[in-house]
Amino acid sequence: MTAQLSDGIISTCQRDLDGDGNAELLVIYLEGSLGTGNGKNNICLDVYSNMGQKKIMRTGSISFADCFSGYNGENYMVGLKTIGNQALIYMAGGGHVWTWADGTSPQIRLYQYNGGLTEIYNVSTEGSDDSWMEGWQRDLRSFGFDIVDNQWGYWDEYYLTGETNFEMLLFGECSTVVNEDEMYGSSDPNGAQKYLLERGVIRGSLVGQSGGTASSASGTTEAFGSGNSGAAAASSGDYILPQSSSTYLTPADLSGLTREQISLARNEIYARHGRKFQKQELQDYFNSKPWYMGTIEPGNFSEDMLNEFERANVKLIKGME
Repeated sequence: MTAQLSDGIISTCQRDLDGDGNAELLVIYLEGSLGTGNGKNNICLDVYSNMGQKKIMRTGSISFADCFSGYNGENYMVGLKTIGNQALIYMAGGGHVWTWADGTSPQIRLYQYNGGLTEIYNVSTEGSDDSWMEGWQRDLRSFGFDIVDNQWGYWDEYYLTGETNFEMLLFGECSTVVNEDEMYGSSDPNGAQKYLLERGVIRGSLVGQSGGTASSASGTTEAFGSGNSGAAAASSGDYILPQSSSTYLTPADLSGLTREQISLARNEIYARHGRKFQKQELQDYFNSKPWYMGTIEPGNFSEDMLNEFERANVKLIKGME
């Protein structure tokens, strides 16, 4: 079942992509299935350039089509890798299905900007043996990427953990749930797709400002945008640590917070995934937030539901509580 999402700006920033001393404007946005006319969600990135005489022109546009379309799990990421005086645009996305072997479909693209966007590398494959990753590692390193092992000992195309001079502009994920007999007892792809969208999140970054709800979705799917980017945007004051689910925090990020705020910041990570809370005071606090939708009972929640950033940040916060 394709997630029913509205249009919304996810992330904006200004970066000098081609090293000419002039910054380009990058706008990452969602064309939601509710407005596209074809029932599909598209993640798009447009590049705008200052042409002089107060003229701004769109000089590049790329997209991931048909996103959040009913896989058991989907991940999407857009980031910038600075190499020398240029910034390459890295896009990765794909979905997987838990119930049959050939359910994964990673799509990886690398773009260079020089007055326009040029695709200089791509990976498009299906299967579950990860045989493509050796070539991906080798090829990306040839462009100047680090591609280091993450804490589980493998390369992660959706996070690029440990990558230097890398800035994540968008991270999006969704996961679904299937009936147990379908998940473990069915080999029929059509039968295996009888599941409901359970949770998902799209997050982006904006220099100097972040957080807020840019567009809404059915179920507990949320789209987090930047500042006042969307019509329904909320102030970043709705979050104690707006980027705790999309970047690695440091102790410096927690400095100046009270013990109560640090505790709320940890629970804020859980709340983004729809966790409910046993303490009424805590539940009331998150009920007051426009982005919160509590759907998961405390006993049914697991930290396995968190992404890599969130798990690392929870560990850091617990050490400072």
